[in-house]
Amino acid sequence: MDTIKIPKINDDWDNHPAWMPQVDGDKEPMHPSIMCRCGKILNIENHHIHSGGEVRASFIHNRGTRPCGWHVFLDLEDYDGPELLPKDGKVYSL
Repeated sequence: MDTIKIPKINDDWDNHPAWMPQVDGDKEPMHPSIMCRCGKILNIENHHIHSGGEVRASFIHNRGTRPCGWHVFLDLEDYDGPELLPKDGKVYSL
């Protein structure tokens, strides 16, 4: 399976696939959202985000309305946030 480097979303939101930083009400970093190659915005809260931007497990758009089936490993370019563990408790190594 391919590993795809995706950029941070630009101001025009027209460079997908891309990632979008998220923060909670206290401005603490949360799992980023992903704008899929098809343009749909998806959460990855059950993925392990490593401090270098590597996302594990694999990303697949196979749910919701009109899933496109894109299935890859993601690497978030210019990610400068903390390591974030999956909300489901599973930990994925690189």
